[in-house]
Amino acid sequence: MKKLKVILVAVFCICIVLSFSFAGCKAASQEASAATEAPKELRQVKYVLPRSLEVLDDAHVWAGLKMGYFAQQGLDLSIEQSYGTTDIKMLAADQAEFAIPSPGFQMVGRDQELPLKSIFQVDTRQIFGFCVKAGSDIKTIEDLKGKTISLGDAAWDAISNQFIVAAGLKPEDVNYVVGGESRAQMVDQGQADAVLTWQKEFQLWAGQGLEFDYIDGEPYIPGCANSVVVTEKRLSEDPELIKAFGRAYAQALYFTKLNPEAATQIVLAQFPAIKLTMEQALPSIEALVYITNDKDTETKGYGWHNVDEWNLVKKYMMEIGILTDDIDVTTLWTNEFVEYYNDFDHAAVEADAKNFKME
Repeated sequence: MKKLKVILVAVFCICIVLSFSFAGCKAASQEASAATEAPKELRQVKYVLPRSLEVLDDAHVWAGLKMGYFAQQGLDLSIEQSYGTTDIKMLAADQAEFAIPSPGFQMVGRDQELPLKSIFQVDTRQIFGFCVKAGSDIKTIEDLKGKTISLGDAAWDAISNQFIVAAGLKPEDVNYVVGGESRAQMVDQGQADAVLTWQKEFQLWAGQGLEFDYIDGEPYIPGCANSVVVTEKRLSEDPELIKAFGRAYAQALYFTKLNPEAATQIVLAQFPAIKLTMEQALPSIEALVYITNDKDTETKGYGWHNVDEWNLVKKYMMEIGILTDDIDVTTLWTNEFVEYYNDFDHAAVEADAKNFKME
């Protein structure tokens, strides 16, 4: 009997120890889970585009939203449309946190004392060019002399003229007409000879049935294009926001590179009015992958600014007379956060891309 009591007391003690142990494990497990979850309170931030929203160009951003990368960084990201230089003026007026202009527009903004700084190089290759009707006698940018070019906004001549000058022409050698969102149709209907466009967009037009030939601007001005910019004030006062946005953006680009079909499906679901099949839309997303991945992204990571490429843009901006001051391009951007952007769980994004369920 005495032996039985000893055994019962021992069992009772073991149970008490185990109960504390299980409670401790459960608390530790909950702590670990909470640490990996996205913050419960998301910060609302606005990302403004210099063109229409309902296009394929931003498939990587929509993919990043869909896959939860921005939420994981504590951000509730909204995307808004603007035209011309309105996007950078919105930043300067504190009406948005992020914009994505071309380097040339950012240089013009600095020339006009808009205190902006690029924090993430998105397009690491030149994206701009011109479309003409299929079979046109216009084969090169040099052939645009005396021709009419359709622009989405009057301010876009700052982009077009860089390539006109790089081809040995003068800005006055061409005529411009503003066509807005119908600028491609102006060429299709014979109201203009060419239209300023870019990688991702002209592939969309092809999917929509517009028969164009593309004149690539990259052989004339090789290098970078649009990047994400913020105000210098926000950069100095809120670096944690910059880091959070940049890391989510890098994850989104990596996901899109690994599974462009998934990114295509996501953006088509976001904008059903585009009315393209996967086969029709995929070339635009493959072009997106091409222009956002190059030797710099392979060696430096996503977001890296290349000083030589920015100086090349500056060269032609000064030649066309849009830029009046010889700006030090290294004051226009920072590579300070690139290492942080790219220090994400690559295996997790790879698993996301691999396991994405296509419909």
